[in-house]
Amino acid sequence: RELEDIASLIPGIEDCACIGVEDKSGLLGHIPVLYYTGSVELDEEAAKGVFVKKIGNMLMPREYIRIEEIPRNYMKKKDYKALKKIYDGNN
Repeated sequence: RELEDIASLIPGIEDCACIGVEDKSGLLGHIPVLYYTGSVELDEEAAKGVFVKKIGNMLMPREYIRIEEIPRNYMKKKDYKALKKIYDGNN
C-alpha cells in the first residue's frame, strides 16, 4: 500500500497496484512490480527519483507495467491475484 500511495504522486499515473514477484536473479527473493494506468508512458527515471526520495532505493519497484485498467473484484477492490496471473502469464 505504501508504494501505491507514493506512486499516486507521480505525474501521469491515474491508478496503480503493486505486487511482489519472485526475483529472477535470486538476489532479493521477491521484488515489487508496479502496474499503472495513465494516458502517457511513464518516465521511469522520474518515477525512480520519487521513490528514492520517499523510501530509498531498496524498496522501489523494479518493473513498471502500463495496463489499460487495474483489475477489480466484485467489491471494486484491486484484484492482486489477477495481476499476479497477468504477470506470470507474460513471463
